[in-house]
Amino acid sequence: MDVENMADAALAFGGVALVIAIGYLVRRIGVVGPEAERILNRLTLLVGMPGLTFVVLARADPSVFLSTFSLATVAPIVLTMLVTAGALLTRARMRRSTTAVAVLATTTGFTNSGNIGIPLATSILGTTSFLAPSILLQVLVLAPVLMGIATASAHEGAAQPAWRRALRPFATPVVPAAILGAVVMLTGVEIPDAVLMPADLLADASIPMLLLAFGMSLRGARPLEPLRRETTVVLIPLLGKLVLLPLATLGFGLLLGFGGLELLALVVIACLPSAQNMYAIASSYTSVGAVTRTIVLTTTVLACPLAVLAAGLLG
Repeated sequence: MDVENMADAALAFGGVALVIAIGYLVRRIGVVGPEAERILNRLTLLVGMPGLTFVVLARADPSVFLSTFSLATVAPIVLTMLVTAGALLTRARMRRSTTAVAVLATTTGFTNSGNIGIPLATSILGTTSFLAPSILLQVLVLAPVLMGIATASAHEGAAQPAWRRALRPFATPVVPAAILGAVVMLTGVEIPDAVLMPADLLADASIPMLLLAFGMSLRGARPLEPLRRETTVVLIPLLGKLVLLPLATLGFGLLLGFGGLELLALVVIACLPSAQNMYAIASSYTSVGAVTRTIVLTTTVLACPLAVLAAGLLG
């Protein structure tokens, strides 16, 4: 590991922490009111995230999905999410909505591959190319499916024709953005950067809005309180993210014959923290916003030490 690159990774973590702290500060001193967090989260989910989804997919290489490395990245994520969801429904005896269970399970697989993953991958692996499968999984599958579930659940109980209920998941902008982006990716259509500029601007705005909203949510909150009040509900996703996913990834990597830098890359990517997107979705559509905030905060704090430990053991 290059010392200079590790310093860059530490600065990236510091930059994320600083933006979160600014969000807390502007809420603490009254620059914005209590509604600001909700508004930023809604803007991110319904405006920024669709732009990010489209531009990532429109510029992606579809051959990434056909590699054995992608299988070794995606399979442990799917396994961990399913095990987490099953444990929440049984061990925790959750009496929550479908969306709440889906969000908590997805926190184990939807990682902060952008503003933390890129510098961390550069510092430990020397390249960001290994991040492509996890980013595409999140953008093409996890985000649209989760937002579709959330949107559909928000209208449960309302008297609607069957066709309207079937189309309800497509009402959230992330889903059509993913479909359009996937069409561009699979057809190989070249879209000029000037045409993509509006989507690029929205994509660039989504991450700082998420971090600011997350910081605002810490005002007056006790981030670790859910760990005491709903211990099992918090610990199951945490153990899934911090223990099961890295170990499952290591197992799949070894089973598929990976070693050296590729095996290290698989495990380091699995150690990345849960993304702030999860808190935005949880707080907007479910009652597990506080629980999700605890998971995101805890995994963010522990991500760098876990990744460095993995590098020390496998590097």
